[in-house]
Amino acid sequence: DPPVAAVDEAGRFAIPLLSGHVGGANALARRISRITGAVPVITTATDVNRTFAVDLFAVGNGLAITDRREAMEISAGLLAGDAVGFFSDFPVDELPAGCVPRLCCHNIWVTLRAGGCPETGGLKEAEGPGADGCPENGGSLDADGYPQPEKRGAGASFLRLVPRKLVLGVGCRRDTDPDVLAGRIRRIFEEENMDLAGVKALATIDCKKDENAIRRLAEEKLRDGSAAETFRRVIRAQGGDPNVVDHPEVLPRAACVREVSAEKDGWIGCMDTQGVGRSSVLLGAGRETGASVPDPGAGIRFLKKTGDPVKKGEPFAILYASEEKRLDEGEARLRQAVPVAEIPPETMPLFLGRAAERDGKTEGVFFGIS
Repeated sequence: DPPVAAVDEAGRFAIPLLSGHVGGANALARRISRITGAVPVITTATDVNRTFAVDLFAVGNGLAITDRREAMEISAGLLAGDAVGFFSDFPVDELPAGCVPRLCCHNIWVTLRAGGCPETGGLKEAEGPGADGCPENGGSLDADGYPQPEKRGAGASFLRLVPRKLVLGVGCRRDTDPDVLAGRIRRIFEEENMDLAGVKALATIDCKKDENAIRRLAEEKLRDGSAAETFRRVIRAQGGDPNVVDHPEVLPRAACVREVSAEKDGWIGCMDTQGVGRSSVLLGAGRETGASVPDPGAGIRFLKKTGDPVKKGEPFAILYASEEKRLDEGEARLRQAVPVAEIPPETMPLFLGRAAERDGKTEGVFFGIS
């Protein structure tokens, strides 16, 4: 999810609303507070209780989280005072707070492997049933130093954090089927027990840079359908029909559609976002009163953005509504909100500045204009 933070009208509070850790909304709220003097309202439990946050640890170290639910369980355990086992296939200078170098009920494993268990030889084992908050975990290891699955207990588990460190060198014959190439790569990773989440880039020689199969792999980043399955679970959890992911044609469709075209040559000079929002309400996409029911088929699709040139008669937006009357009202309001200027608008800076963290180091951009 993208980070979302809100600031009240008086500028007194900056509140993260969505994706506080992974998306960076908490950090965004803190940066906004340094700019405006607002109070950052941070409510995530690990921040409030000053405990280790595995998702923040993953983001800060470029690690892919393989199981969000397990990450939540680990955070809950740490908040409850339980220890969490920590294993890594890579050197670690210092264990995170609340983590121990032994097998526990919940464990973190930093690895490029796609499955199995970490090598625990030489590490202290959990002592006896009930150790570290796991009612059935006796910490038993086999002869090779691996946790014995049958003795780990139903509650024992590993969260794999996968470093995005791999650069995948790819080559193929001209006009190779992209699916064949992707399948071959997946088989190699399966054979080597490596997780594709660790791939950060694809590399090839110059003469292959325009090869369709390789370009498609780069564009799709070896998507395996997991994102679509996650989307289905989100829809199902909210009582919706997950089949719309594969069959979008069953979604509600607007009875009336209209293109909004420029009345003269020029540039999209600016966008009054409040006016755009009001236009969408008039189309039926928003609530005019608390009792109103939004029309899921209504809305606005923009074909141009601020600063784009446009010719007379060229569409810059498409409106969707249930009746022509709504289209008339929505179009009139949208034309007021999105005027066509005779000269290009002044471009806004992409970045407004940088913020220094408490340790004195400068950390990236704190505000952006899209």
